Amino acid sequence: MTVLALLLVLGAALAHATWNLLLKRSGRPLIYTWNICVAGTIATLPVALYELAGATIPLVGWGFFLGTAIIHAFYFILLAQAYEHGDMSLVYPLARGMGVALTPIGAVLILGEYISLPQGLGIAGIVVGLLILQIPPDLSRQTLAAHFRPAAGLIFAVVTGMTIATYTLWDKVGVSHVPPLLYVTGAFLGPAIAMSWMLRRRVGTLLAVWRAHPVTMGAGAILSPLAYSLALVALSIAQASEVAPLREVGVVIGTVLGIVVLREASPVPRIGGAIVIALGAILLAYSSVTV
Repeated sequence: MTVLALLLVLGAALAHATWNLLLKRSGRPLIYTWNICVAGTIATLPVALYELAGATIPLVGWGFFLGTAIIHAFYFILLAQAYEHGDMSLVYPLARGMGVALTPIGAVLILGEYISLPQGLGIAGIVVGLLILQIPPDLSRQTLAAHFRPAAGLIFAVVTGMTIATYTLWDKVGVSHVPPLLYVTGAFLGPAIAMSWMLRRRVGTLLAVWRAHPVTMGAGAILSPLAYSLALVALSIAQASEVAPLREVGVVIGTVLGIVVLREASPVPRIGGAIVIALGAILLAYSSVTV
């Protein structure tokens, strides 16, 4: 991997973690997420229309396009709800780690793929990291019992991770029927439409949030498409087997941002858990490479 590709991947991870930080910090996660999806739709639509003009999309392709729009609508809404109720240093690594761990399992059950021993160890590492995230600073029996009661933020983060695995598997097949740069528009367009309907009676609030926080709203609108674009450019000049593992550094970045910037609790277990999740994801990605 070249230095340029390395910087692009790390830049993508940092941009992704940063827009999640702004989302959590906004205090209006659903409005902020709506803003990101509208911006993503606007940014990708010109390229999508260009791709559409030169391609013939089969009916099954439109079915996958519609499906990814619906799945991503659930993803963004669930993510907003997770940040509404939970810490970023818990939600971010938990959702992303669950998504990475569940994807190969789903691939075996649905797509008939095979999990090797190293891949299984990578998944196990992610699971261990997810458990470490849950360790409170006080290890007394009473504290543990209270801490491990299902909380709304935890539940939404887990379901968000399941949704990440779902759209990953769905999109793996979908991009074989639809040009990728057209296909990705559905990932922003579906949530933008769904959340526009949800927020249809809060137009005044939308405008008020934009007036009160123009810098952070604008930054989020830029950073989300930027993170995806940087990853795409990195994939164009480096192997996917190199890019995919390094992107998981974002799990650690996001956790550290939540603890340092937002001053969230349980820094040691959460950073430790995030590191274990990232290492498990790297092992899983590298062990998936065929030569």
